Amino acid sequence: LPLSDFFTGKGESPFQLTSDEILTEIRLPLPWGPMSGSYQRLSFRSAVDFPIINAAASAIRGNDKIESFRLVLSAAGPAPVILREAENLIKGSTPGPDVFPKVREIAIRTAEGIIVQNSSASKDYRIKMAGVVASRATREALGLATP
Repeated sequence: LPLSDFFTGKGESPFQLTSDEILTEIRLPLPWGPMSGSYQRLSFRSAVDFPIINAAASAIRGNDKIESFRLVLSAAGPAPVILREAENLIKGSTPGPDVFPKVREIAIRTAEGIIVQNSSASKDYRIKMAGVVASRATREALGLATP
């Protein structure tokens, strides 16, 4: 089962498991080139708090371009969300600083459609912060310095 299909998006049964199944192993393919990644977590206090919003990014580099890119938001809805539009924007390119406002906008637009008011942070704040953590994760995964 592909990992992206493991999450159902249903709060009462979040994983594709039946009552007689247990997850014992996750296998991920080895990257075919130099890989880097970033995980950005936003919460009010420490790691024991439920996050306000998270973003994870990974990039595999080829000859002067990004061969593979993945950006995911979590803690935004009932399942992690892959930002395919950001993947399409960056994959196959040599991104520069101009990509971050675009990634931020993609994350905000995606978050607007999935975030509900279910935490102590307002919906508007969580949506805005989705753009911030997505941009930070992308910047770090791509190895581009913070301005």
